[in-house]
Amino acid sequence: MAAETYVMESLCYRAGQEVENHQARLKKGGMGDNESYMKGIEEYAIEASIAKVICSESLSYVIDEGV
Repeated sequence: MAAETYVMESLCYRAGQEVENHQARLKKGGMGDNESYMKGIEEYAIEASIAKVICSESLSYVIDEGV
């Protein structure tokens, strides 16, 4: 259960870091703060959705095993 929790946490942090890295690249290109942030989220929306599903399934498993 600890390993599953670690995987979920790492997956969320990785997706967030990718959004921030993409935003930083766009800001270097001259794009504004809000626009670059929205483009970063838009670019990694699929990865965030996949992370949401994986974390939901893992959470269900961890709770079931804990009970």
